[in-house]
Amino acid sequence: MAHAGYPGTETPYLVQEVLGLGDEPGDPEAVAAAVRDVACKRKVNLVGVGAAVETACQERVAAEVPADLAAYRVQRAARLALAATLP
Repeated sequence: MAHAGYPGTETPYLVQEVLGLGDEPGDPEAVAAAVRDVACKRKVNLVGVGAAVETACQERVAAEVPADLAAYRVQRAARLALAATLP
């Protein structure tokens, strides 16, 4: 966003707050910032990169605690089975 003329927006998740655009989301300044924000996020593939990082983190955790996850699956299945019997 800094390259698009919005300095001080180091994180892509707080653009609206950093630029103070929360009060009037439909005003021309907010719309222009939103268009540039979306273009920047597409340019850096924010969604794709974020999904890849999240997947890698989840896979690492799953590999570190497989017994805990197996126990959770059993517990969840038991709870769902019990819930299905309730009126």
